[in-house]
Amino acid sequence: MAFVDTFRYEYKCFGPDISLKALEMRLQGLMNRDQNVGPDGSYLVRSIYFDSFDDRFLLENINGVDPREKFRIRSYNRDSSRISLELKRRERGKIGKKSELLDKEEFDALIFGNYDFNEKDGFLLKRLKALHKSELVSPKVMVEYRRWAYTYPVGNVRVTFDRMISASSEIGRFFEEDSRSRPVLRAGMSLMEIKFDWALPDFINDALYNEELSPSTFSKYYLCRRFQRNIVRLPE
Repeated sequence: MAFVDTFRYEYKCFGPDISLKALEMRLQGLMNRDQNVGPDGSYLVRSIYFDSFDDRFLLENINGVDPREKFRIRSYNRDSSRISLELKRRERGKIGKKSELLDKEEFDALIFGNYDFNEKDGFLLKRLKALHKSELVSPKVMVEYRRWAYTYPVGNVRVTFDRMISASSEIGRFFEEDSRSRPVLRAGMSLMEIKFDWALPDFINDALYNEELSPSTFSKYYLCRRFQRNIVRLPE
């Protein structure tokens, strides 16, 4: 069964923000800014990640299981009028994503543990409810960061720079401005992600070259779970 519609390539790299800012400056004359950014060129991303009682999704990420997947709820700029439930699936080096919109009542039901509500005909929502019954899948952590994003139409290329990545256990305060969170990267570090459908144009690839940076396989979800208490011991 196909859980997602399309797959694309995705590469990520953690590095010193000063190095990633230099790459971002190179891209500004080559790619378009994402149309959703604010006056400062960024927007706020918040996600709530789900996992099973025994942290199956997390352990699959650590062990490099292929294929593997994870569920999350996402919003932008703390806007409660557009909430999406998303499934990300990694398979043979590529990433697929499927999403469905939730209304506020469905969001509240999932976050506060009421899985008995009557949902609309959504594949993801039904599957998440089934996973809750079989593996006690539930919300685990809230992830927040600011994103600077650039796009290029040929190959559907998207390069993003995620800064101020933080984790919070205050999942019930998802839309509140003053919810408490904790940075998960060392000071001065941030994340670059490169996504494309079938090919990365040479001029973008050349602009992003930096021999001091190397790809990473760990996700923001993994990084944020490392800072929670009462969890399986994770590798440093």
